[in-house]
Amino acid sequence: LERHNRDLPRLMPIEMRDPEKFINKLQEFFDKAVEVTGDFEAIFKTDIYEYLVLPEDSGTLFDVIEGINSFIEDMDYYKLEEFEADIVGHVYEELIEPEERHQLGQFYTPPAIAELITNWCIRSPDDKVLDPAVGSGTFLVKAYSRLKNLKLLESPRRSDRAIHNEVIGQLYAIDIDSFPAHLTAINLAMRDVREPITEVNVITEDFFKVAPEQTVLAGYKVRTARGEIRREIIIPKVDVVVANPPYTRWVEIPEKTKNAIQEVLADILRRYNLTARVQQGIEPGIYIHFIMHSHKFLKPGGRLGMIISDSWLQTDYGVDFGRYLLENWKVKAIIDISARVFPVPLIGACIILLEKPYNGENIDNNEVF
Repeated sequence: LERHNRDLPRLMPIEMRDPEKFINKLQEFFDKAVEVTGDFEAIFKTDIYEYLVLPEDSGTLFDVIEGINSFIEDMDYYKLEEFEADIVGHVYEELIEPEERHQLGQFYTPPAIAELITNWCIRSPDDKVLDPAVGSGTFLVKAYSRLKNLKLLESPRRSDRAIHNEVIGQLYAIDIDSFPAHLTAINLAMRDVREPITEVNVITEDFFKVAPEQTVLAGYKVRTARGEIRREIIIPKVDVVVANPPYTRWVEIPEKTKNAIQEVLADILRRYNLTARVQQGIEPGIYIHFIMHSHKFLKPGGRLGMIISDSWLQTDYGVDFGRYLLENWKVKAIIDISARVFPVPLIGACIILLEKPYNGENIDNNEVF
């Protein structure tokens, strides 16, 4: 923002050794950014900073403060908004402990795969796009580019500002963790730092506790005549769902999420014999539940594209899942990726491209590639 707002004071290294004063000073810089730009609350007025705690040990505290100050200085030399790669996504993956990353299946999506999926799914410049397991926002960054290009093809003389604001309003993100949700807001803001993004639709919530056309509160505050309040976001029926959902096995899913899955998907899981029965070897990965729940959010004719674990292709329950897919979707393609795209040898993946049928549409003759 400093490069585009001359009135914005430069973020300088903070020469304080008291942890509380250090954080308060950092927040003063953030508050000033909101005041000068008149916006960007989604970046600077989020709850995530309330959880920031610096270590009390003087030696460790000194190292942490020096690290933050060095980072502040480095940002004078790098223009992240000019990098085409998803730098934020790379940083996010490196911050997750390898053991946790393996257990929860949290992996940065390779940009080429995200681009392939979004280009296939998004067909109209007016498409609304949802990523229900957004992580750092790699898919929505690619969706932003796709929608912007389609709008420019339709109306080459439209201003960048109008297009930027429209595209941001068409993107919806959900993540159960506030940290990646915040990174997504940053990632989307970086598409054009000259423009405000008050209307960024990033939600911190368990996807299985969200229903289409439900009103939820954003994780950041906006200024109004009544003071600072949380913006209300309505999750609409969308044209596109894209995601790299976790590859978590049933026994590794938190109990609260298990209960939410069973509450919203019990009937269809029972109908297709996909209710988890660990002792009998029926242990579907959570990506199956993401696909089932996403069906509710798509308009008829809408498209879904995900990169998921390929483990279901080698299991008995995979036969039942295949039956669910064929009876509820037009399965356009399943692309098995022979080369491991994630940095864990035991994790294989496939891309699945689906289209939601129109009401009453006969899908018996649908061809699958």
